[in-house]
Amino acid sequence: MERLLLCIDVQPGFLRLCQNKETFLSRVLFCSSAAKLLKIPILTTAQEPEIFGDSVPEISQTLSFKKTTFSAWDEDSIKAALLKINPSEIVVIGCDLFICVFHTVVHLLKANFKVVLLWDATDTRYKEGVRLVLDHLSKEGCTVLPSETYFSGIIRGTGHPSFNPYIQLVEKSIVSQSQ
Repeated sequence: MERLLLCIDVQPGFLRLCQNKETFLSRVLFCSSAAKLLKIPILTTAQEPEIFGDSVPEISQTLSFKKTTFSAWDEDSIKAALLKINPSEIVVIGCDLFICVFHTVVHLLKANFKVVLLWDATDTRYKEGVRLVLDHLSKEGCTVLPSETYFSGIIRGTGHPSFNPYIQLVEKSIVSQSQ
C-alpha cells in the first residue's frame, strides 16, 4: 500500500493561535518521524509563508508546497503532486482543523482518496466544536484515529523490522509530552 503523510500548515503564524502548541508539535514530530522510519513519503504545505512563516524546522526537510487556498487539493501544484504520487491512502495532520485541514480532507474524499486523519496531530484556535468536526469528517468517510493507533497498525507487532525504533519513538514522544 502506497501511503502519503500530508502535513498541513504547521507554521509559526498558526502555531501561536493553537490551543495546545507544545503537545501538537510533539505529535507532528512523532508522525513525521514514524513516517520517515516506515518510508512513507511526506508532503507539507505552507499557507502564504510570506505572511505566516515557513513550515517549522521539524518538518521542513520534506517535499513542500506553498498554497493560497484553504484546501490543499484546490492548489494546482499540490493536486498535480498527489495525482503523480497516486497514494492509496493519504494520512493528514496539521492545523487549523476547522479550516485548512477540514476543507482538504473533504476535497480529498470527494476526489476518491482514502483519507486518514490523525486527530491528535491536529490543532485549532478553539476547543469547542472539535468533536463536531471530527464526527462530520468521519461521517463523510474519513478514518479518524490517534497517531499511535495508526502507526502501530502498520507495525503490527514485534516481527516488524522497525518495531524497536518505533517503540523508541513512542517512548521519546511520551517523555516530550510529559515535560
